[in-house]
Amino acid sequence: MQYKIDKILTGKWKENCYIISTFSHAIIIDPGDDPDKISNIIKRKLIKPVAILLTHGHYDHIGAVEDLKQEYHIPVYLHSSDLKLVKQANTYKIFFSGEKPIKIPLIEYDLKGIASLQIIGIDLIVHYTPGHTTGSVCFQFDNHLFTGDLIFKAKIGRTDLPGANKIEYKKSLINLSKLYPGIIIYPGHGENTVLEYELENNTEFIRIINEN
Repeated sequence: MQYKIDKILTGKWKENCYIISTFSHAIIIDPGDDPDKISNIIKRKLIKPVAILLTHGHYDHIGAVEDLKQEYHIPVYLHSSDLKLVKQANTYKIFFSGEKPIKIPLIEYDLKGIASLQIIGIDLIVHYTPGHTTGSVCFQFDNHLFTGDLIFKAKIGRTDLPGANKIEYKKSLINLSKLYPGIIIYPGHGENTVLEYELENNTEFIRIINEN
């Protein structure tokens, strides 16, 4: 199956929203802000979104969810351990950025205990990767891994935000390190990278997975 992956920078924190599209349908991952910007790209590509997948519940990854849900009448997938973060999103948004509140979305599908999904003919592996938040997940298909805020190019995510746990984070990074080295990483912020590069150059990642 042929597919395309588009990256859209959204909001104050330049969060990466991804659109995985086939000839006629699409999956949206982490629409963090700027719903009109995301929708304009969808309309220009003449594709129909069928689902929104969330790597975690921080406000900068969910800000455009409700607007897109209302426009396209599509369900949202999230690990239920992050439902509390979603419900408290505006408290954190006001505290961290002072911006106007977002519309809190209803989550239709719980990813807890779910190891795989098939959407628009694409077989997705769901990796449970807590640590940045209690319910963080990564989505994988073929040679592509969408990591949310678990890992970035030459950096790892924060463990001092709501829902973080350093012990769980280490376990998740160790599990990530065991994947195919050539897998392409699509992070929640910043440039794409490759696991092999991170295993050789990401000093914090290397330190954590090798510490006793």
